[in-house]
Amino acid sequence: MIDRWIWLAIPAGILLGTLLGITSQGWVAPQPAFAALVLAALAAAAGAAIARRWLGRRLAAIGSVSRRLGFGAASIGEYPQLADRIARRIGRGEAMARDLRHLLENMADGVVVIDGDDRVEVINAAASRIFGIESAESGGLTLTRLARDVEIVDLVGRVREGTGTQRRIVRPVHPDLILQVVATPIAVGTVSRVLLILQDVTAIEGQRAAQRDLIANISHDLRTPVAAIKSLCEALLGGAVDQRRFRDDFLARIDSEADRLIELTESVIAAARADAIDNQMDWQRVDLSQLVSELASRLHPVARRAQVELTVEIAGSLPVQADQAKLEIAVANLLLNALKFTPPGKSVRVVGDRRQDIVRIRVIDEGCGIDPAIQERIFERFYKGDPARTAAGSGLGLSIARQLVELHDGDIQVLSAGVGSGSEFILSVPDRRGSNLGGG
Repeated sequence: MIDRWIWLAIPAGILLGTLLGITSQGWVAPQPAFAALVLAALAAAAGAAIARRWLGRRLAAIGSVSRRLGFGAASIGEYPQLADRIARRIGRGEAMARDLRHLLENMADGVVVIDGDDRVEVINAAASRIFGIESAESGGLTLTRLARDVEIVDLVGRVREGTGTQRRIVRPVHPDLILQVVATPIAVGTVSRVLLILQDVTAIEGQRAAQRDLIANISHDLRTPVAAIKSLCEALLGGAVDQRRFRDDFLARIDSEADRLIELTESVIAAARADAIDNQMDWQRVDLSQLVSELASRLHPVARRAQVELTVEIAGSLPVQADQAKLEIAVANLLLNALKFTPPGKSVRVVGDRRQDIVRIRVIDEGCGIDPAIQERIFERFYKGDPARTAAGSGLGLSIARQLVELHDGDIQVLSAGVGSGSEFILSVPDRRGSNLGGG
């Protein structure tokens, strides 16, 4: 209440002091001058009242903002400090907004905000790439023109109907692209917006489809050897065991079908273990020459059954710092792959060498060869698309081999002139014996 009248007290005090001074001097001012002085004092009082009202409104607004920002009520004396605190808070907000914009533009997933009129309000670089537009073209775009996909438009419509967050796998723009679209409502004030998150799941869905096909194929393939073994055993039990020519033939066929069952079982195990490979490395000194020689010795029975000559051509030792168990699996997969796709009467050679700080193992076969167009795809999980490479298997051997070699910061490459020309797989790992990786 007091601060309401203090604005009038200032001009009133000036007028009162002037009148007291005049009276103390015994001087009587002319009537016009005295009237002008009174009018000036009144004008000052009115101006002070107007200034108080104008400034009071703005201070009240600052106080209201401070309460909304969590600063609480503030007195007039605290307004300079409050203004400084608000300025710092605004600065932090602007810095956060810049960080959010930077994060949005560098996200791998696409982000689109659709306003209440189904127009694109926000779109990041990833979403622009997915829909094949330039960022400058996004202004004024409608959802229909952007997505060109009825499923995405329907998804947004369902969210607006109040069904909450929706997810759907769609193939917009072109059939080779598979997206998981997540649509969720966001309400700011009275405007109802929809946030779209676009995740490229093409590779994941491709692997899932290949895995489903693998399981279906293995399930189908299991029936043939099981039925064959059962019928052959029944024939032997029915008396064929006493006739040598039938007995030997039936037993050989049972052995062959059993090998087929083992191979199919190993495919299932490989599929189950493919995602169980951990990144923990047990670094130690490994002689690759000895590792390859031992593997070749264990695989010689496989080579004999396939009627393929397996030879190792490595002079001297090839020491390297590695995880022996993981590297052994990688090399074994390369050797088994070469034996599987090399026809009877041909050969598989394993050559080792060192080039500066890189140790290489080259597996060279005289097999069916690989079309250059798909040479990189053969390292994809479950890939078995080459008609020339139709032998049984999970399609995981080469994928696992490359994954394990990459854990050593190495790589596997394939060289082949095409179908019928044979193949060469080159496994390369750096010699890191001088690094502080542990092991001896």
